[in-house]
Amino acid sequence: MLCSYGQLLILYSILTFHTTSTLSTDLEYKNPQIPRYHVPCHLGKLPGTWLESAPIGSQYQLLTWPGSNCQIKNYLAEATQSHEVKATENAGRDMSMTHNKTSILFLGDSVDRLMMEDVCALQSGIVLPRYNSTNLYDSFFYCYAPKAKLQLGYHSILGVHPTGPYMGAVQSPKTLQRIKTAVKEFGKVFAGPKQQLDAVVIASNFWDIGRICHPDVAGRDPKLCSGAVLPPWFLAEWMTNFTSVVNKVKEALGNHVHSTKLIYHTELKPRVMNYTSGEHSSSKGKLGRSQYVAQLNAAGRITANVLGMHEADFAVIAEGFTREQSLRDCHHPTEKLGLEFFNIYLNIIHQSEQPGSSISEGQAKN
Repeated sequence: MLCSYGQLLILYSILTFHTTSTLSTDLEYKNPQIPRYHVPCHLGKLPGTWLESAPIGSQYQLLTWPGSNCQIKNYLAEATQSHEVKATENAGRDMSMTHNKTSILFLGDSVDRLMMEDVCALQSGIVLPRYNSTNLYDSFFYCYAPKAKLQLGYHSILGVHPTGPYMGAVQSPKTLQRIKTAVKEFGKVFAGPKQQLDAVVIASNFWDIGRICHPDVAGRDPKLCSGAVLPPWFLAEWMTNFTSVVNKVKEALGNHVHSTKLIYHTELKPRVMNYTSGEHSSSKGKLGRSQYVAQLNAAGRITANVLGMHEADFAVIAEGFTREQSLRDCHHPTEKLGLEFFNIYLNIIHQSEQPGSSISEGQAKN
């Protein structure tokens, strides 16, 4: 059937529109327009990827739009290099950490202690107790490395509960007293022109999971120690206690609270191991409960956000790894992952120095 002149015009218009649209779509696909709206640069929470061939400190990179300044930088390499570096060797490089030392206090569990030990070893230091004690739970530990650029201290807080009982039936000293002691001891060890802390890392999820089998705790709910999930009352109580811990840290920091970054981190999904012997076997066995870890990670994320803390989401960052690749035992991250996590802390500390970075109103307070 022959088309009329009017029908031909309509057909021509349709074909012309389709061709133009297809050409435009192809061009947009080849040259995508970068969104013009501003996205906050939350370095510890944004999605990323791993570059296995990159040096330590550069293996985890954020997935960002081309041209974005929101990216993880390798502060770890510069922070752990020799303290006596010739100025000519640093020409044209980011010098933000060359002249000032960075001070970080860990308040947490063995995940944080091992990270401090690994970083300390990287800068040729040795971890020492503040006093002559080998008790990992009651002493303040620090990295002794006089010429290093990183000042690191650690104190176990045994969990966020203010009075206990804690894992392994440990009763004292209480968590809030430990916080006050840790901040005070850090100032004594690293006394000098720059005594204030750059960051305090607060996280004790595994201590909090480990204590649930204590009779005084499990007795409040028959399913607490053996249930598949943690009950709502436990999570609500944990969030309240974690808030108290953070407020105590702020109080202990005094006038330096506004210049100190407060950082919370999630935990990796544990690898279930069969703890059938040992003094704390019942408590240790609970550390392999993935659902418990996931629940406290969620409670920690929302509480940290409400409190305006910075966050390093270890669980998300390492989710592409198998448990054998990411863990050195039941629940501790490998040294490799731990160093990348630590580099994220350094990025959070120096984020305000990065062009184009953005910190939310709540985070700016810390």
